[in-house]
Amino acid sequence: MDKNGNKIIWQPGEVIYSYGDEPNGAFLVMSGHVDLYTSEGLKLNRIGESEIFGETSIILRRPRTVTARAGEYEVSAIHFTSDHIRSLIRRSKALGAIIKKTQMRLIDSNKQSQGLSEDLEALIKIIESGKEANSQMISMVKKMRQNLKRLSFED
Repeated sequence: MDKNGNKIIWQPGEVIYSYGDEPNGAFLVMSGHVDLYTSEGLKLNRIGESEIFGETSIILRRPRTVTARAGEYEVSAIHFTSDHIRSLIRRSKALGAIIKKTQMRLIDSNKQSQGLSEDLEALIKIIESGKEANSQMISMVKKMRQNLKRLSFED
């Protein structure tokens, strides 16, 4: 994986990289699909043919923010080094700024999705317990409503 353009193949279910790993490049999917998960295991997205993944950590210069795992079929992809991705961004300051801002929004969206998922899990546990469920459910739903109102999608 040292040079750009190397073809890589992952077997079904194989972990490509894990949350917290240092980035070693980005990947353009040629066939199959890759599933992205939070550190807690919430599935965030499915990346398919002609889509790239792994670029966020390179652009923002931080460890991997998700775990990437090959889907149920073999995945083939083209590897691009971190240096190559950064050189593409440096060619246009405006485009680089747009891409960086988009990546920051993506990370925020992932965190919000994880938070909402945790709220739903808590609500499910309350419902399943059956004890004092009504008042607890109302409280939990109000909390979720407040969290949703807090989310802003501004330019």
